[in-house]
Parts: sequence; structure tokens; C-alpha cells
Amino acid sequence: MTMPVVSEEGDDRLGRRERLVARCAVGAARLLTRLRPSRLRRALRFLSRGARPATATATLRARTAVVTVSVHCAGQGCLERSVATALLVRLHGAWPDWCTGVRIRPFRAHAWVEAEGRPIGEPGDTSLYRTLLSVRHPLSGGSVTGPANGSDRADGTEASEVLAEAAALAASGQAEDGGERVERVERVERVERGERGERVERGEVGEPSQPRDAKESAQGTEPRGSGEARP
Repeated sequence: MTMPVVSEEGDDRLGRRERLVARCAVGAARLLTRLRPSRLRRALRFLSRGARPATATATLRARTAVVTVSVHCAGQGCLERSVATALLVRLHGAWPDWCTGVRIRPFRAHAWVEAEGRPIGEPGDTSLYRTLLSVRHPLSGGSVTGPANGSDRADGTEASEVLAEAAALAASGQAEDGGERVERVERVERVERGERGERVERGEVGEPSQPRDAKESAQGTEPRGSGEARP
């Protein structure tokens, strides 16, 4: 994770059974976060099936239990913390919205959980992150998303997929690798924009062609199939 954070305090009143279950969730999360981002997302999507939407109260309690039993999750282990929280909530039959996102300048990545439409236990600037990977409960207004909000493959471009990989890498503590991938994406996009601009100037690339009906309407003619012919 690349967000500057202070180690969070747990709840000393947590019972022995709750601590044991939370440790199991943290252990499972540690294994899952070793997967590639796409595989991690598929695994969480599978685990979320059949669950009811999580409440903010239950999600916060699960998150508190996780940071109580794990020093890493209480510090900069946001990816492991978010996955462990989601797993712990799932053990009680519910599912929160699991998200990872990124900010470009300065480059920062983060992973968190949401319930009832808001991040749980997170600072206020979490809303500034662009969500790249998520597994949301269908009743929360979202679903599984890929490199950008709203779809499993938002635009199909390599840039979006690299950004998603970068966010997951940085959230797992490999900030340098994530930053390098984002810089590579920005370089490629700048080159592509420059090349397209040069081709437009040379006349090799024109404006996108309009559909036939739109062209005919613009020229004052009736679209085909209207049943009327011009005199």
C-alpha cells in the first residue's frame, strides 16, 4: 500500500473465539493476496455468491477484529486487511463491497471495503481513488468490476489492465513495481496520442464516419425505409 497511514488500534475487548476466527480470516487472506489480481477477483467473486449485503456495523466490527489480531493489517497491509475483512464478514453470511483503487499524481494505491454505499473505517480521501478492481454485492448497486468502474473489462485496453495490476501490486506493498507500471502506461498513451495527431495532420486519419441515416438527415434527405421518395 502507498497510502501514508498510522498503525490502527484494535479492540482489546475482543473475545477468544472472535480472535481465533479473525486469525483464520487473516491467514486465508494472506494466501489469497499472493494470487494475481485477476485470479484474486475471481476467487472473491466465487466466495461472495449467495451472500446477503453486509451492514456497515457488521463490516466495521469485522475490520476491527482483523486489525486487532494482525499487526500487518493494522499498518500498511491494506490489501490483506480488506480481503480478511471481506472473508470474516462472509463467514457470517454477508458480503461487503471489496475495492482496490489508485491515484496517479502522486501515485498511491489502496484497498478497502464498503458497506451501505460508503468506505468502512477509511479516511475521507478514499473517495479520491479511482476504483479499478472490485467485487460488489449486486444489491449494493454494483457488481464485479475490472480495470475501471462499471464493467469487467471497462474498455479492453492494455492501459486499463496495467493500471489494475499496478493498483493491486501497490496495495500489496510493491509500490515501486506499481508506480513503474503506471509510468509505462502514461508513456504509451502519450506516444499514441502524438502519433494519432501526426496522422490526422497528414490526412491519414479522418473523423469517424457517421451512419448512413445520420448523413442523409444532415443533407436534408429522408432516411431509407421511410416510405417516401424525394421528387
